[in-house]
Amino acid sequence: MPNKDYIVVGKILNTHGIKGWLIIKSYTHPIENIFEYDLSINSSDGFQELEIDEYRILPKKVIIKIKSIETINDTERYINQEIFVSKQDLPVTDKNEYYWHQLIGREVFNENKKRIGLVKSIFPTKSNDVLVVECSSNDKKNEEILIPFIKDYVLQVSDKEDIIIVKWENEF
Repeated sequence: MPNKDYIVVGKILNTHGIKGWLIIKSYTHPIENIFEYDLSINSSDGFQELEIDEYRILPKKVIIKIKSIETINDTERYINQEIFVSKQDLPVTDKNEYYWHQLIGREVFNENKKRIGLVKSIFPTKSNDVLVVECSSNDKKNEEILIPFIKDYVLQVSDKEDIIIVKWENEF
């Protein structure tokens, strides 16, 4: 499957001990949800399933034990690898709910149909997610606008037109 069929849900950061355990960073919320899926890494041979024997959620990190990895030397090829899940394995979202990968890359317009820019990334806060929109106007080139992903600002996400319409002043 091409890379567009997968999304990143974590990353292998480093080793943990000498018996082949690895430290990972989970991008799922809550972090343990990463283990609800069939996980893969992208190797030179394409996507390869990560067969996890065991995992532990420690106070400051998450560690995994991959089948057939017994020593710290066996872990080297996994360090800094991103962890993927197939998009088709994700649960179906309810109406007006979106996965981040469905929003990133969409064009953003204000309610007056003036193009603001492109959703470059998204980050969570305690109260809501925030769209990072890269501006497209000549005088604001490469500047970013942060737009809270809440009803007060996001008026519509159009799947048909692949755009997001926001309530945002012209002076951005």
